[in-house]
Amino acid sequence: MVESALWYDQRETGLGERFLATVAATQLEVQRNPDLGTPHRRRTRKWRVPGFPHSIVYRTEPDHILVVAIAHGNRQEGYWEYRLD
Repeated sequence: MVESALWYDQRETGLGERFLATVAATQLEVQRNPDLGTPHRRRTRKWRVPGFPHSIVYRTEPDHILVVAIAHGNRQEGYWEYRLD
C-alpha cells in the first residue's frame, strides 16, 4: 500500500494521499459491514477501492477483521496467501 502511494505521488502530487485516504474510507466501510465484499480465496472477502485498481482482501474473525492485503488488480492473483499461513 505504501509503495503504491509513493508511486501515485510520483505521477501526480497528492494522488498518493488521496489513495491512502480512499483506502482508509473503504476499510471503514468494510468494518461497518463485513459482508460487503464478495467471497474470495481461503475464506477471505474482497472489496474494491473506488477510483483505484486495488481491492481490500480481508477475513472476518470472531473479534476483528483481518486485512490481508490491499491488492493491486494487475498483480499475480493470490500473491498474498502466504500471509494466512
